[in-house]
Amino acid sequence: MFAHQHRENFSEQSKDYIPARMDEVERILIDHGVEHAQDVKETQIHVIDIPLTEPRAWLIGGATIVASTSLLRDGRAFHGYIQPMVTIIFP
Repeated sequence: MFAHQHRENFSEQSKDYIPARMDEVERILIDHGVEHAQDVKETQIHVIDIPLTEPRAWLIGGATIVASTSLLRDGRAFHGYIQPMVTIIFP
């Protein structure tokens, strides 16, 4: 019931920060040299937004990152959490 009530609000608000965080993931990948690595297999990173107020992120199942909404709203904190995960996904 909660999910249905808040889904539309959550979807609308995420438009304000999700594009910027995906740009940040791209910059982290470029800085890590992933776009130039010939021996790296094609991998998609999935970022799942969960409505938590604490800045937290977890790497689950290879290239899936679960990140709190508050972390996704804060570009600097997001970079600090996600950059080490990229080095785990792409050693």
